[in-house]
Amino acid sequence: MTAASRDVLIVGAGSLGLSTAIELRRRGATVTVVDRFPAGVQTSARAAGQSVLVQSDPNVASLMRRSIERFIEYADEYQDRLRVYQVGSLKLALSNWAATQIDREIQGARAVGTTVEEVDLGTAATIAPHIDVSTVQRAWFTPEELYFQPTEMLAALVSSAERAGVRILSGISVQGFEKVGDRVVGVRTTDGVIQADRVVVTAGGWGPRLLATAGGALERLPVSLVRHQLTVRGPIPGIRRTLPLVRVIDHAVYSRPDSDDTLVFGTYEPDPRVYEAGDIPDDLGDLPLDSSATQHALEAVGAVFPSVRDAPMLKLRGGVVTMTPDGGYIVDEAPDSPGLFFLTGCNVRGLSVSPALGEGLAEWVSTGTRPESLEPYRLDRFDQRVADDSELARARQEGIDFYGSIYQDEESRAVTHGRHG
Repeated sequence: MTAASRDVLIVGAGSLGLSTAIELRRRGATVTVVDRFPAGVQTSARAAGQSVLVQSDPNVASLMRRSIERFIEYADEYQDRLRVYQVGSLKLALSNWAATQIDREIQGARAVGTTVEEVDLGTAATIAPHIDVSTVQRAWFTPEELYFQPTEMLAALVSSAERAGVRILSGISVQGFEKVGDRVVGVRTTDGVIQADRVVVTAGGWGPRLLATAGGALERLPVSLVRHQLTVRGPIPGIRRTLPLVRVIDHAVYSRPDSDDTLVFGTYEPDPRVYEAGDIPDDLGDLPLDSSATQHALEAVGAVFPSVRDAPMLKLRGGVVTMTPDGGYIVDEAPDSPGLFFLTGCNVRGLSVSPALGEGLAEWVSTGTRPESLEPYRLDRFDQRVADDSELARARQEGIDFYGSIYQDEESRAVTHGRHG
C-alpha cells in the first residue's frame, strides 16, 4: 500500500490531532478525525497560548521554533480572525539560585540560535512597565516569543483542516481498537467500527485510558494526569496587547496580556490536583477548579505585579495535562499493536508545539520512518522505569514533581530539593 492511499483515523480533535491531520493531507492521505466534542473545544482551548523558545531541551526549542513559524503563517492566512502577538518575553529571577539559572538559560538559548540578552533592571521596567523590579535580581529578554488566543488558533486549525479535506466527526466516543491479529485496523465506537490503515491517538488526558485497551506496554504508560489552571484578571490600568510575556522562575508564574486592560496570570502548582485515568470528566467544562493556588502564587509575587495583585479575577479556566518523568513527549507506534500511533505527555507544551509535532508524526505515519525530530520521544526510554508497580508509581510521581518545578533546570532542582527535602 502506498503512503498516498492510506486511510488514517485520528482520535482527538485538539491542536495535536488537527495539526497531524493537516500534515497528513498534505502528504496525500485520506484523514478522518473523531471526537466526542466539536473540534478544538476541550484541553487545547484552555491553554495559555504562549510559545516559548527558551527551553532546557534543545530539541523542544527546535520544535517550538518551527511551530512559531507555522503560527505566524496561520496569522497571515487568517488575518481577520487570528491575531498573533510576537511581543517577546521577559524572564525574572528573584533569588540567588534562580539568578544563576539565568546564565544557563541564556547560554543554552544562544547555542540553538535564539536571540536572548540579559537586561538591566531599568530596561526590564521599561520593557514591562506594569511590573515592579525592586525585588528582582536578574532578567533576560528575547524578542522572538509570542502569544495568541487559543480559541482563535484552534478555529484557524479547524478551518485549515476542513479546507484541506479532513473529515471531522464529532459526537463519537471511541471505546477500543479493532485488530486483525496484533495489528490495529480501526476503532470501536458508539457508532460502530470505523476501519483505517493507521490509527493515531492524540486524545490528551483521555488518551492513556484509551491506549491501555490496546494492551501490552500501553497498559503501563509512565504518564501522570495533572490539572493546570490559569486566571484572567482586570481591568488593570496600563495593560495593552503589545506588552511582553513575563515569567518568574522562583514561583513558576507566568503572565501575558489578554486584552488592552486584562492579563492572563497562571502558575504551576507545587501540589496540583492529580487524576486517575478514569476520573477525568468527559467534558472539561465540568472539571472542578480552585482559584486558591493562583491566588497564593499571586501573593508570593505581589511585589513584582502590584497592579495585578489587587485586580479582580474575571475568569478561572483549567484543563488536564499529561506529564512524564523527564518532561519529554512520548510519540511512538505501539510496540505490541502495529498500526497504532500515539502522542501523549504534552507536559503543558501541547498547543504551543502542535504544528511541529504534527509534521513529524505525519511524516512517520506516511513513510513508515521515524523522523529525527521525534527520536528523543520513544516510549522505550522508560522501559526500566515501568518494570514493576513500585517503579511505575515512582515514575508517575516524578512527572507530578516535574510539573511543580517546570521552570527549574536540573541544577536548580538539585538546589531547591536540597533546601526543601
